[in-house]
Amino acid sequence: MKKILIMLLFISLSINSQNFTENQLFGVWKVDKLERKPTAPEFEMLMDGFLNSTFNFDKNHRFELKTTKNSEIFSMITEMTNSTNWKFDKDTNHIKIGSQKDNFSIMGIFIKTENNQVYFNLEESGIIFLMKKLEIESEIKNTEHKLITEKEIIAIENSNLKTIEIDESEIYPFALIENIPITTDCNPKWKKEKIFECVQKSITMHVNRKFNADLASTLGLSPKIHKIITTFIIDKNGEIVNINSTGSHPTLNNEATRVISILPKMKPGMKDGKPVNVKYTLPIQFKVE
Repeated sequence: MKKILIMLLFISLSINSQNFTENQLFGVWKVDKLERKPTAPEFEMLMDGFLNSTFNFDKNHRFELKTTKNSEIFSMITEMTNSTNWKFDKDTNHIKIGSQKDNFSIMGIFIKTENNQVYFNLEESGIIFLMKKLEIESEIKNTEHKLITEKEIIAIENSNLKTIEIDESEIYPFALIENIPITTDCNPKWKKEKIFECVQKSITMHVNRKFNADLASTLGLSPKIHKIITTFIIDKNGEIVNINSTGSHPTLNNEATRVISILPKMKPGMKDGKPVNVKYTLPIQFKVE
């Protein structure tokens, strides 16, 4: 029954497909919804990249594919397709992407229109997407800003994140250590209660200053209080390592991780006169209205 339904959907789209013009194609198209999953299992690993992507067909017939969810395998697709050209066959509603040298064979897309909606059928993969054209210039810029921001976050994470193997028995909770790790703006000569308060305030202020709250407005989050729980280790050298953020949208979890990764080096926590690894848990919450 499942195969019959898929075939009927495909036939329906084909039969009701209307003629599409090259002028209609010009511009930036964003994937709005997955209409049909890939028929070949090897394409499954590309779905996250495609579902968060835009297809740009400019008037000079240059093509560009962008995504906010890049991966090593999807980056191969973007590298192959970007800076290529596209041509459109109006008789078959077929877009061919590539160059004269490869006979425009890098990627093929059949366009189908039904009830004023546009579908991209990715040739060979069996994937069909419902597409949305970004008509307004500001909408295109906002989407491109999101794409650039995501890539910057990933780049910063890759350069700053440190993960090391530490035995659980060698990790001490922040609240229970005798001499807690200290940020540079706290005085180690203060009483323990004052130092504790100072360090917490210092980390919180760092997050408030560095966290890109504008990201939340680009993700279509529901209006409520959103929470992120970030844990990290301040190691024996005072370095921030083993950061983990969960609880909210992946983009915001990544942003929390990025912000913590650029915390300045701290004076390490001490136990029995020796530096130790200290675990810190930081709840972050914000309200979307």
